[in-house]
Amino acid sequence: MPIVPPPSASPPPSAPAPPASRLRTRVAAALALALALAFLGSALTDLRRVPRLNAAVAIDILPIWLGGRALAAGEDPNDAAVLGRIFEEEGLRFRTGGFLSYYPPTAALIARPFSAVPYPLAAKGFRYASVLALVVSAFLAVRTAPSRGRVHTTVATIALIGYYLSVRPTRAVLPSGQIGPIVLFATALALWGISRGRDRIGGIALALGAGIKLFPLVLLPAVVGRPRALIAALVAAVALVGGVNLHAPHLDLEAWSRALYGFVNLGVHPAWRHDQPAWVLRLWQARFLALGIPSFLAVVWAWRRRTDPAVATALGALFIAWGGTVMAGSHHYHEALLLLPAVAWVLVWPAQRGPVALSWALAVGVAVLAELLGTRAQSSAPSSLHWLLVGYATWVACAIRLGWTLRAPTAPESLAGATGPLG
Repeated sequence: MPIVPPPSASPPPSAPAPPASRLRTRVAAALALALALAFLGSALTDLRRVPRLNAAVAIDILPIWLGGRALAAGEDPNDAAVLGRIFEEEGLRFRTGGFLSYYPPTAALIARPFSAVPYPLAAKGFRYASVLALVVSAFLAVRTAPSRGRVHTTVATIALIGYYLSVRPTRAVLPSGQIGPIVLFATALALWGISRGRDRIGGIALALGAGIKLFPLVLLPAVVGRPRALIAALVAAVALVGGVNLHAPHLDLEAWSRALYGFVNLGVHPAWRHDQPAWVLRLWQARFLALGIPSFLAVVWAWRRRTDPAVATALGALFIAWGGTVMAGSHHYHEALLLLPAVAWVLVWPAQRGPVALSWALAVGVAVLAELLGTRAQSSAPSSLHWLLVGYATWVACAIRLGWTLRAPTAPESLAGATGPLG
């Protein structure tokens, strides 16, 4: 005779919150929402001038736009002589930043829609696309882990959009037509796909982002335990490379590699020797190994949980913090923009499930440091070393959040299988 266990007693319904508690919650939510809207309004005020800028200012998109034209003609999109000739043929009579492109040849293929229209229209359209990319990136960042509630998600989304649009690297890249916001969007989409267990989306976003700029490749260690993401990334990468070779089979990859190496292998900027203390320069020199080695050790530490979307997402944020710190120490101030997905991973934690005191402490600490060093600090250009220190702090915060995720045996941050298009 089977033993039938007695029905378990249902837990008593929880008592409703007292009116005073509900009122305090609503007042706090209203104040937070008002502050977030004020922050967003300030950011939008700064952006009003962007569409009115002359196309000649947006010279950073120029090599990619010219590369798309070159690729359509069956020529090497990274050949400076070819790009210079097309520039003259198009009658673009303004000062350029040069035609040597360190972007991958696949960037010209992805940029074909922009290259199909005249450059002034393409420059203006690219600025609008960049703003949209920043907005959607912030929207996705808030949704990479389960929320504490709808109000938390709404407030965090509005505040993060305002932060993305107002931070100093953004104000630097939008007028100049830098590709950073699009790469930021691809990185954020890849991280969101990993967090949701939507590995194909994550893998394709990773490949497309790396096809524009190699930075999203920092996510590869985070998807090492997710074969569907790796296969999707490989298929997308093969399609991009194949498309480039169909258009221009004679690419000078050696010249492109030299240009890329020359860009990443820059020494200490002369200005830094006068306005930066010695310990900051030592951090700059050590940034690649000082954060890279422990990042890869973290992969070993998390190996048993590598298939867990929550752990993979936390690893992805850690590697973005590493790569973003390396880029933030470059001679080009706008490269600090690539650190933002990792910064967002820390800033939005109080709106997501987790330890309340710890999440607030890390978020406030990184936010204050980013404001004092990344926005208010003044020095001779380029001042990207301010964001180098923000990057180090962000990496530490991401490592702490990864440790908390690994200590949670039931993976409370997993969003795999979540309903709805974006949860």
